[in-house]
Amino acid sequence: MRHITAISDYSGLTPLVVDPKILHMNLKIIFSQNKQPTAPAAGDRCLRLCDLRVGETATIHDIETPHEEDRLRMNVLGLALGSQIKLARTAPGGDPAIYHVEGTDVALRREAAVQVIVSRS
Repeated sequence: MRHITAISDYSGLTPLVVDPKILHMNLKIIFSQNKQPTAPAAGDRCLRLCDLRVGETATIHDIETPHEEDRLRMNVLGLALGSQIKLARTAPGGDPAIYHVEGTDVALRREAAVQVIVSRS
């Protein structure tokens, strides 16, 4: 059974029906945009997302991109600071790779994955 949450818009006249999972994802995106990069725990080694092996899980610590639009796009895809991400599978040539994050499968090319700093969980 799917739970539905009703939220009124700014005018207070029209109720909006929102799936709680989508609401949670949107709130996580909003709050992660103001987060500072997180430091990995002592002893954890930082690496790039593209360096994970199939089946490995990691925590996102930073997104190193010169363009704020790229960071926002990755946030919309679910790659928020502090999120757990798992390399699910890769294409036969290795690019793109499919990552499982926040209950969603996201395909990223190597040039995008190299911008994401993670530590193994």
